[in-house]
Amino acid sequence: AGFDAHVAKPPDLDELRRECRAQIDRAIYWGFDVTHLSSHLDALVLRPEFFDVALELAVDHALPMRLPDDAEQAAGFPFRRLASEEGIVLPDHVIPVPKNATHATIDRILRDLRPGVTELVLRPASDTPELRSITAHWHEDVTHLGLLTDDDGLMSLLDRAGVERIGYRALRDAQRRPA
Repeated sequence: AGFDAHVAKPPDLDELRRECRAQIDRAIYWGFDVTHLSSHLDALVLRPEFFDVALELAVDHALPMRLPDDAEQAAGFPFRRLASEEGIVLPDHVIPVPKNATHATIDRILRDLRPGVTELVLRPASDTPELRSITAHWHEDVTHLGLLTDDDGLMSLLDRAGVERIGYRALRDAQRRPA
């Protein structure tokens, strides 16, 4: 109870904390401009004990967090509210772009944007033998790459919708600004 059935023993949260901190520290040491915290497939978000570790690191490093805005019910706790209460900046909305999206799909998403900071989530990948060997859905990621690299498509749609493009660096800088 409290951990996945396929895990032989409960996770060692101190080890998780050390590993995550070491990854951040190593990235900073190597000269990366760390702009936010995120975990693959939201692995550090959907379990309260893991989220506590991620939140602690975000507070310690004054970094925004990438948190989905549609998974709190499934997770069973209000992770977005908890992060906000600790002063962590996060996008107001996180919208996964459908796997077989077209420019028309993106146009519909943009027309329905709500006020605030919105992250559009795409999973671009190049069509390679390696990609084809690891997922049967490789063409969906290649489609996302096409949307991002099309000369006019996505950028002109964003411009036409009046979207101001920012990155997590702007959110990080806002978080670190004195209140």
